[in-house]
Amino acid sequence: VGIKGLAEGLKKNTTLHELDLTRCKLGDAGVPALCEILEHSSVGMLRLNDNGITVEGIKALAEAVKKSKAIKILFISGNNDKSDESVQAMQEAENHHMSSGRNIMIYQN
Repeated sequence: VGIKGLAEGLKKNTTLHELDLTRCKLGDAGVPALCEILEHSSVGMLRLNDNGITVEGIKALAEAVKKSKAIKILFISGNNDKSDESVQAMQEAENHHMSSGRNIMIYQN
């Protein structure tokens, strides 16, 4: 089933609010499913630490964060995203949430 199956199942779930996928080796291949989780689920806290996600994956996640109505806390530290570009993408996602009256905390290093 994997991450794609999980994303599909979470589209219909309204009770799961925290999801920890730390060290699941998702990499950029798992990013499309992670974006589905962000955009279409009730998950308010998502931990994606240490998954080998690169700057391109982080940028895609940032776009999904902008579309999410549920996400409040996102952990993405320990990925292969140590660039100004990925930090800027997440800052833009944060600003987007704030400008629409929603709070979000993104932990990235």
